[in-house]
Amino acid sequence: QDPAPTPPPPRPSRLLQRLPVAKIPAPKAPKPNPPPPPAPAAPAAAANPGASPGPSTPAVVELPGEKEFNSCKKLPPGKRIVKLNLKPDTELLDLIGWISSITCSHFLISTPLQGKKVTIIAPQLITPEEAYRLFFAALESVGYTVEPSGKFLRIVEASRARFTTLPFVGANERVPHDKRFITKLVRVSYLDTNDLTNAVLNRLKSEAGDIISYRSSLIISDQAENIERLVSIIKQFDTPSANRDRIWMIRVKNTSAVDMAGRIAEIMPVQQLGSGQRRQPGSPPPAPPKPTPGPPGDLLTEMTITKIVPDERSNSLIVFANQRAYEWLVTLVHKLDVSPEDSVRGGTENRFHIYNCAHANCDELAATLSAITGVQVVGSLAGGPKRRSGGPPPTVAAPTADQQGRSALMFEGDVRITFDAPTNSLLVMSSFKDFQALRRVIERLDAPRKQIFIEALILEVTTDKDRKVGVSYHAGKGQDIAGEKGLLLGGYNANQTLGVAFDPKTL
Repeated sequence: QDPAPTPPPPRPSRLLQRLPVAKIPAPKAPKPNPPPPPAPAAPAAAANPGASPGPSTPAVVELPGEKEFNSCKKLPPGKRIVKLNLKPDTELLDLIGWISSITCSHFLISTPLQGKKVTIIAPQLITPEEAYRLFFAALESVGYTVEPSGKFLRIVEASRARFTTLPFVGANERVPHDKRFITKLVRVSYLDTNDLTNAVLNRLKSEAGDIISYRSSLIISDQAENIERLVSIIKQFDTPSANRDRIWMIRVKNTSAVDMAGRIAEIMPVQQLGSGQRRQPGSPPPAPPKPTPGPPGDLLTEMTITKIVPDERSNSLIVFANQRAYEWLVTLVHKLDVSPEDSVRGGTENRFHIYNCAHANCDELAATLSAITGVQVVGSLAGGPKRRSGGPPPTVAAPTADQQGRSALMFEGDVRITFDAPTNSLLVMSSFKDFQALRRVIERLDAPRKQIFIEALILEVTTDKDRKVGVSYHAGKGQDIAGEKGLLLGGYNANQTLGVAFDPKTL
């Protein structure tokens, strides 16, 4: 330390490395008249970097070990009385010895520093606070940092600092505004942590930093100043996306929800179409969803609906899709879901509805509906096929006054039912809302009947019983006949024995 006036700056022969000195605002000059006494309790901004800056003063980043260094200085703070008189290519150990001469803090060196050299050119006088910042910048330039450890300031490699016992900052805690290595927990709500880490954060962290992604959380170990920047970037990205699937419900007024879902599946790309019915035990599992028709960001991909389930009870569509696909779907449903008066001239043609019976007899089903609802039923059995039940056709009685009154309370308009036996169909003349109410009952009644499967095999068997008793024999002798060898045969009923003897199957 040399409190003498500043000599003219020397001209070095070579410049290996020049490190910028942090600019610390000097203390305000006292007024000329009257001169106030010195105020030791109000040091410069460098003496108290942790204090909150004013509106015009930029925030000063606190360095690791700076608080311990400033708490025990051998020189008065805020005065430019420190001169750096180190030669070029100074060993790092000499630099640590120089900084330790102006403080009472103890330095602990846990890694070998042989061969680590640095050149610092600072011709002017500096304050003790600036001296420590210059010392820390020199350590960072060669890959080292300072970690406070109790009463000691430990010199460690920056690449190994994350393996030490670092301060932990929770998800809801504020990141300190300094350069010390810390571990920060960050919660992510809308993004995939693996994609965010690989695509963005790994390119922004320091070489000594490390990021671990686990489920919807990130564990970041780096300098607090860099972590603060990463957290700000994560907050900008972690917002609700328009491509994120959500559950929507669309009410259908004038059309069946099942028919509407089928029409939408023909127009728009739907990965999975539900039936809207409860799955019965033993039934096959639903078909897997179709793959996405295009790459991410494509218009066809953004319009893809993940799943549609029609709900007949509320006549609504339960949709699982993103925001953009939902908006397109609502527009399409409003175009298709028009009232009968707007779609058909006169508003009468669309009052006729046909239901094809799959399991029940149409005349029996019509009689049941008439007994329940009191609706008048007329029909024709002429030319119809043979009845499944085998009995005579049911007699449909005319509805009584009580049944007619009940029908007026159940339906909003006039309802008439006609059955056609040749096609086994029901024809309902009513409004769409009344037909939807009848259709739910008809589908429950038109269920498969219990049947017995009988398999018969007809076999034809012929049996003969015969018994024969007698004597049969034959004999033979070789004889030359006309100069050639021959055989003489004879016996009683010889055909019985000769047939067996000359049968190829018995030879």
